[in-house]
Amino acid sequence: MQSTGRRRGSPRTATKLDSAIRGAAAGRMAPMMFLLLFGIWMAQPVVAQSGLTVGPVAWLTEAERHFAAGNELAGAGRDAEAKQEYRAALLRYEGAAEALGRSNGFLLYNIGNTYLRLGDVGRAILHYREAQRFITADPNLRQSLRHARSLRRDRIAPDAAGSVLRLVFLWHHAWPLQLRVILFLAAANLLWLLALLQGLGAVLGTAFAALPRPLARLREWLAGTGTGQYVRRRVAIALLAGACVVAVAAGGSVATELLSPGADAAVIVAPEVMARRGDSDAYEPSFVTPLHAGTELLVLEERNDWFHVALADGRRAWLPAPALAVVGRREWRPRGSWRLGHEAASGAGGA
Repeated sequence: MQSTGRRRGSPRTATKLDSAIRGAAAGRMAPMMFLLLFGIWMAQPVVAQSGLTVGPVAWLTEAERHFAAGNELAGAGRDAEAKQEYRAALLRYEGAAEALGRSNGFLLYNIGNTYLRLGDVGRAILHYREAQRFITADPNLRQSLRHARSLRRDRIAPDAAGSVLRLVFLWHHAWPLQLRVILFLAAANLLWLLALLQGLGAVLGTAFAALPRPLARLREWLAGTGTGQYVRRRVAIALLAGACVVAVAAGGSVATELLSPGADAAVIVAPEVMARRGDSDAYEPSFVTPLHAGTELLVLEERNDWFHVALADGRRAWLPAPALAVVGRREWRPRGSWRLGHEAASGAGGA
């Protein structure tokens, strides 16, 4: 069995880490965090009247303060103290994320940055992937995710056939579901509009013929006669073809995502884990060397608190549930039984 590769860290890792996170924190992310804090502050009177807690306001403010203090200490070479500040920031970021429903992409992005500062590459990639569901096109997020992936120990080349298909359908994987729904509805409405205009053209053609002579070209266009008939047909065919392509592509993409179960994306969060040929430690290892934190997988099946996963190169193996986290779910906790894609109502929770 082919073994997973490893790459040792380099002295330039700290420099890359500083530039990646400081650039994001001091760049475009600053206005976004200001807007987030301002929005929560404006909502305080309403929240207070409803009897709900305003904890996220204080948590976010304290998290930013601890994270900034950690950066200063790290810059001064006081790494142990810096990690204490990062852990304090992480605790408050996580509290705010739970209170806000873990649906704010910029907050999840900051949690990923904090994990990266703490050296937890697996959970950094996990939260970057979760943030991608809400801020797909953010350039700082893409840069940070790319940097975190460069720190992984495992180097698994993607399957060639899968890479080609993903490149062809890049828009399906990169564009959020909401945008594809909007494109489908716009293309479908354009098709109905073209059909309506074609039907009304024949009925109202005689009325358009009454236009004065200086407007002859417009009359021909509206009535569908002469040169106007040729131009209108060409434009109508182009619009019809484009609308059909967009409607079929966007509609098929939306239907595929909504109707097909698909495979959940997951990330290894344990420092290392030995993949097995079955759902038990009694089975033989699948690979010569273990897999390490940050390796991204697809979950094919869940059984007896084990995950049947597929690696980027197409190889398959079984991993124990505590060793990885599924994107969009809370981390694994022991429970009775569950079905693929659904957490059990009892016992589901974050680690």
